[in-house]
Amino acid sequence: MTPDAVVGERSGGDVAPANAQLARAGVRRETSAVLRSAGDGIAVLADRWTEEERSVPCAVAPRTVLEAVLEGRRAARALLAAPPR
Repeated sequence: MTPDAVVGERSGGDVAPANAQLARAGVRRETSAVLRSAGDGIAVLADRWTEEERSVPCAVAPRTVLEAVLEGRRAARALLAAPPR
């Protein structure tokens, strides 16, 4: 989920290919949304503009796209920093 209209909007790169790949993979993206609460497999999101709330299934700990990207970067750095086998 992201408060932005497009996933990855603030990343500074061309996000169209990444968004197309996510769509092909069936990844559900919640845009223009703010996390209100999460628990018991449900995330409650509010529309960024209208504040209308909606509940969506949540199979993993909810995080923003930015948090997911940071997690990926940290994992990549850890792999690159590991001594060769």
